[in-house]
Amino acid sequence: MKELIYKKQFTNKGIIQDIFLPTNKKWASTESKGLRIIESGEGGILFKNIIIIIEKAEEVICLQSFLIQDTEIINALLKAKIERNVRVFIMDSAEARLNNTGFEEDDSFVTKDYKKMLTEKFKNNFIHRQANNLHAKFILIDPKTNPQGYLFTGNFNKKPFFDNPELAVNLSKMQIKELFKVFVYHFWEYTTDEQTKNEQFDKVKAIQKFERPKLKNILVTSPDSKLSNLKNTLLESINKSETEIQFSTFGFDINHKLSQSILAKLKSGVKVTVFCRPREKAVNNNIDQLAKNGAEIYCHPLIHAKSLIVDNKEAFIFSANFEKHGMDTGFEIGTKLSKVQIIDLLKIYSNWESTFPFQFKHKALISETNKYFEFDKKGRVFPKEIKKEETSLNNQTIKRVEDLISFFTEIKAPKNYNSQIIEVSHIAQFQEIPNNYKLSKQIGKGVETVTYDQIIQKKTKKKPQKAKQVEAILITISKIKNENVPELIKLLQEGYKGINIFAKNEKN
Repeated sequence: MKELIYKKQFTNKGIIQDIFLPTNKKWASTESKGLRIIESGEGGILFKNIIIIIEKAEEVICLQSFLIQDTEIINALLKAKIERNVRVFIMDSAEARLNNTGFEEDDSFVTKDYKKMLTEKFKNNFIHRQANNLHAKFILIDPKTNPQGYLFTGNFNKKPFFDNPELAVNLSKMQIKELFKVFVYHFWEYTTDEQTKNEQFDKVKAIQKFERPKLKNILVTSPDSKLSNLKNTLLESINKSETEIQFSTFGFDINHKLSQSILAKLKSGVKVTVFCRPREKAVNNNIDQLAKNGAEIYCHPLIHAKSLIVDNKEAFIFSANFEKHGMDTGFEIGTKLSKVQIIDLLKIYSNWESTFPFQFKHKALISETNKYFEFDKKGRVFPKEIKKEETSLNNQTIKRVEDLISFFTEIKAPKNYNSQIIEVSHIAQFQEIPNNYKLSKQIGKGVETVTYDQIIQKKTKKKPQKAKQVEAILITISKIKNENVPELIKLLQEGYKGINIFAKNEKN
């Protein structure tokens, strides 16, 4: 049999939903750029700066962090206490939450190392209190005499200072003095446990001595609801937005009032950009709803910073996630940024947009995607690849002209295929032309009409063989190029249906 192959390529018009597209970029911190907003990074500049101010402490140090790990910062605190008799007050939540299976915010936290630190360094040196809702992160040095301090979005563990995209604000004297009052108020009135000299924690009660501080420079979520001003301040800023909202977060609940306000602004035409982790709990049915409505989502596996910029005019850095626990309950801290700080936070956002390794897309064309990431059953992102091209082969024996017309005109892409492009090949298989054929005329390139004797009655003992002369089409395979097939089909449709068709190679 002779074969004529007709090939057609089809581009996959399908889409894939809710995926992370790799940008093939690597985050590079701005920590060495001298910005007024300090970013964490592999150089550990913020980490070293905090140790420097601890080494200059003379009277009091106040440290608040959700989690705390034994690092050089703890060694500096211990040295300040032992060598200079500096009083060190610490609030955290780790011991009060040790019954939990883990801490998603920082998978480097190790319980046994934490307990060892409490025994070997905290005991008899620091005044250490806890409650399970203390999520703020900051450090204050000599707040009454020589105020220095930082508000930080990360825990006081090693990883947030070096590996995670985190943000810190070098606080002003006014901010430090106000935040010190907030610290004292919560330390004595809202903690639930205090470390004792025998390594245990005893329950404590509010001493009911300290008045609620008045806030002008610090934003707070507090167990004292009358003190809380963080959520409403952010909400007011979001509701005033006219052109653009940009924010970074670890956690995000689309049903929270802040999130709903952002979504409403997005639907009204305000541009929204989000910087977050590729974290299933925050993305699925939450941040993906922003992407669905046109938000741009940039992801880093370790980002933990919480911040907000509205219309490039108003900006905030804070410790709370966009969730009820953080904006409505718990203990969180934030601050409004100055104009020069806003400029620098915009530079950091621009750097994140250029260097974060993933961009989340609600919809992506398969034809434009060769590699992507999605969540596995354990909520981790894992890679998947889309083949550039695949092939599909279909064979059919062709006897009559209409068979060929039908076979070649019906060539189309399969309903479902997984590659960007599919090449569909229809292989028409022709019978050999009888030896007694005679050429009639050429009707196209590589296409001729012929006549041959068609046997209509085979010879028997009683009857002679009978034949009749019939017309047929003969094509020369080597002269029919793939791009000429549509022309061939059009030619055959013009009065040649109903007759047989044969094929030959040019040498036949």
